[in-house]
Amino acid sequence: MVDLRAWQIQRQDPDEPYQSERYRRVQLAVEALRSDREIDADTRNAIADLLEETKPKGRPAKPPMKWHDVGTIAEEGGKTIQEIADELGVEKRTAERGLRYFREARKAHREADK
Repeated sequence: MVDLRAWQIQRQDPDEPYQSERYRRVQLAVEALRSDREIDADTRNAIADLLEETKPKGRPAKPPMKWHDVGTIAEEGGKTIQEIADELGVEKRTAERGLRYFREARKAHREADK
């Protein structure tokens, strides 16, 4: 049987780019498929996962409109989401999404500073 346990081992060198790691795995898969040896279920699954790995389609979603303004006004307090939305001229749902995005961005920033 083909031994592809190296697929399960994570990269040892953090500076090695992702593409070279993927290229190495593709070479192992091609070698395994071309050989006359029997391929076990784990190896077949690993090859299938490798083949299904694709880039996301389209561009990333853009942040909600005026998300930073919504977040700063909400932090000051004293206003409801509807009042903030009316003040900024956006829909209530957009203000809710903007506040959620602001809080997630602030949380990610704080975690990155740790």
